[in-house]
Amino acid sequence: MQKRVRELGLGDWDDVRVFLAVTRSGSFSRAAEMLGATQSTVSRRIQSLEERLGAKLFDRHAQGMRPTPAARAVIRRAELMETQAQSIERALVGSDMETQGSVRVTGTEGILSCWLVPRLQPFREDFPEIRIELIIADKPLNLGAREADIALRFGEPADPRLISRELGQVHFGLFAARTYLERCGQPESFTDLRDHAILNHSNYYDADTDDVWRRLIDDHAQLPLHTNSSISYLHAVRHGLGIGLLPLYIDGVAPELVSLDLNIGYVRDLFMVTHRETDKRARIQALTQYVKTLAEQGLHHWFL
Repeated sequence: MQKRVRELGLGDWDDVRVFLAVTRSGSFSRAAEMLGATQSTVSRRIQSLEERLGAKLFDRHAQGMRPTPAARAVIRRAELMETQAQSIERALVGSDMETQGSVRVTGTEGILSCWLVPRLQPFREDFPEIRIELIIADKPLNLGAREADIALRFGEPADPRLISRELGQVHFGLFAARTYLERCGQPESFTDLRDHAILNHSNYYDADTDDVWRRLIDDHAQLPLHTNSSISYLHAVRHGLGIGLLPLYIDGVAPELVSLDLNIGYVRDLFMVTHRETDKRARIQALTQYVKTLAEQGLHHWFL
């Protein structure tokens, strides 16, 4: 019997943890107190382990539960498993408490490339051992599956496992290059826009719940460029292909563009999203706090 127990292996760590508690305490009730569980749970775990090993592990006697020869044969192996499990736990906890390692951030090309990246150097100076991985994605990634640690999203997610922090409303405006305005003149009203080339970003069009951008695009005759890339769109505006709709924070990376005095009324709600299982990790907390501070600093400029 002892030979068979040694060959089978102990399997589920939770069962082994209960086994050691009963061995050390001498009873199911005291083991339950040690583990913060119920006596029935302890009994069920021991029964599961006995069935898997094909051996009886404890004999009942007047003072409680006494390990059988089969149980004594595996105590040392169980203690080794306990040592390894504690070592793994210490390593994971230590990792979670340290501001080092990789943090994966996902978001649209525009919000990451034009807002976050130009403002990351101070964070880099404060946390040199944190490596930021940027993942450009127009559609939400699965934070529960660790596809990313932090998401900057337009719109609040419905998943209750996610923690959502509203950063503010991103305001958009019409911009043009000086070379374009010198060549074509500056529109003074929305009626004047009919005589100008308008550049379309498909993401703005698809996400326009108020139809302010869609109406302008659908009714416009001069649409020389249509793209789903924020960087291509920005370069098209910078190089004078036409007038574009851009977030007001764009002046941080393209101060040479001219903001037209035409309030189109296009706004989008920006949220920072994390998963409940990883939100408390020190490196993730460091970056989420920094991003939150960035948004607060911009509230009176390009956030509302």
